[in-house]
Amino acid sequence: MNSENLQDVIHSNISVINLMREEGVNDDLIHEDAIMSYYLDYYTSQYTEGNFAQFVYNSGWDKELNELIEEGLALIGAEKHLELFQQQSKKVKLMSSVKLNKFLKGKLEGVNPIRDLLNNDTFFEIEENLVTLNATFLKTHPDFEVLSVDDMFAALEEFVGKAQSSLGDALIGSTYLFIRVAGLNIATPTKNASRTVDHTPSFATINLLPASID
Repeated sequence: MNSENLQDVIHSNISVINLMREEGVNDDLIHEDAIMSYYLDYYTSQYTEGNFAQFVYNSGWDKELNELIEEGLALIGAEKHLELFQQQSKKVKLMSSVKLNKFLKGKLEGVNPIRDLLNNDTFFEIEENLVTLNATFLKTHPDFEVLSVDDMFAALEEFVGKAQSSLGDALIGSTYLFIRVAGLNIATPTKNASRTVDHTPSFATINLLPASID
């Protein structure tokens, strides 16, 4: 039930979301907290690998994504990281659209004053561990159920069929649930902020509509 590596918890969530998208499941039908965790890890990994400028550059500075990350940081209790994100966001908002577009369309490497302006090493000094907070959020989420791999794929297959035929009013008021399974290995790219996982996580998190939907 427990993974010794907390990053495995997060990667498992990413793996199943990728799988659901590959099967044509719209993000609107995926648990919003799972999506939030997904993109919080994207932000964490981008900042860790290449500082804030890399996140801005690779994400394209998407308003909806930024709002999701801001909400997520608040939800998992990362107050200092939230403060930093808001501070860094102000830097981008103060830029002219011409300057920002030039940065996004240019090369990140080499001489790049805008990149240097956006970068902030404070991220690495904050004691709040985003991986720990994110993984703990997933593991303690109330919408959680344990399934075997076979049962998970069966449930997903049933869900995909219902999701494709039960759009609109049938989805209103639906509850969602997280399912934890063992040994899933999925690696598929996604929209905007591309995510891939090419390892075998210890369990996965999946989000389904209730079986009562016809």
